[in-house]
Amino acid sequence: LKAQTGAFSNFRGLSKLALICMMSIDINPEQRLKNAQQVYEHLRSSFSGSQYLCVAAMVISELIDPGYYKPMAEHTRRIYQLLKNKHPFLIGAEDSVFSALLAISKKTDQRIVYETEQCYTLLKPHFFSNNAVQSLSHVLALCEGSPKEKCEATVTLFQRLKEEGLRYGTDFELPTLGV
Repeated sequence: LKAQTGAFSNFRGLSKLALICMMSIDINPEQRLKNAQQVYEHLRSSFSGSQYLCVAAMVISELIDPGYYKPMAEHTRRIYQLLKNKHPFLIGAEDSVFSALLAISKKTDQRIVYETEQCYTLLKPHFFSNNAVQSLSHVLALCEGSPKEKCEATVTLFQRLKEEGLRYGTDFELPTLGV
């Protein structure tokens, strides 16, 4: 990573450890990084550069053939904009990763927006942090099943943890319940 990026590269920011882990499990980490940098340049044409965008680029480079990098970057931006239109104050740079994952999914744009909105509406009464609920909604939109089923299962899991005396946070930890 150091050899292929500059000192002030977003690839060397806070997400550096995650990127290194992704590279380490690849047969050809140098090529993986080059592919991610290529995706990143496509993403940069419609997003501001960020550490999160590097993670999105790494994910896309893993799951999409190189010939589709540009259309996938455009689709990622389209999903991001649709989500931002619904929640302009909640959607930020960190959501570029979720947008990439959602764009890669086989769901239509309309289905993605519908499911994230339904999940957000169903989960909001149970949790305090709007941003964490939004992120959890993105995770659940990636999963199969109806929004109601997915949300009920998530809330049940959270309640079961509490009943067992296990403390579980409701901020940055919340999206992992969906996973």
